[in-house]
Amino acid sequence: MRSIAIMPRSRRHTGVATRDATAWYGGGAEQPARRTDHEERILDTKPPNDMLPYRLITGKDDANFCRRISEALALGYRLHGSPACTFNGTDVIVAQAVVWPSAVAAEAPGDATPHA
Repeated sequence: MRSIAIMPRSRRHTGVATRDATAWYGGGAEQPARRTDHEERILDTKPPNDMLPYRLITGKDDANFCRRISEALALGYRLHGSPACTFNGTDVIVAQAVVWPSAVAAEAPGDATPHA
C-alpha cells in the first residue's frame, strides 16, 4: 500500500507566488514595476485617429467582436472591467469596455463618482 504525505497547510502551494500574493493583499512594500519605453509613449499620448479614451465595444459574440477587441488592444487600449453579455432572443450580445492608459493614469483615486 502506498503512503501519502500530507503537507501542513502553512507549507502547501497556493498557486500564487508569494511576492504576488503579498502585493495583492497589500502587505508588501514592493517597488513598482518599471515602465517600458512603449508604455511611456502610450501614457504620454492620446488615442490615435481622434478616438475617445473610453470605449464600450458591443456586438454579437462572434469572431468579428473578438477581432474588434484585439484591434483595440493592439492600438494600446486596455481592458476595463469585466465583459457583459445578454441574449436578445436570437444572439448573445457582448460588451467590453476598453480605456486608453493615460486616461486611467490621470484619474485620481478620489475622482471617481460612486455609483448609487
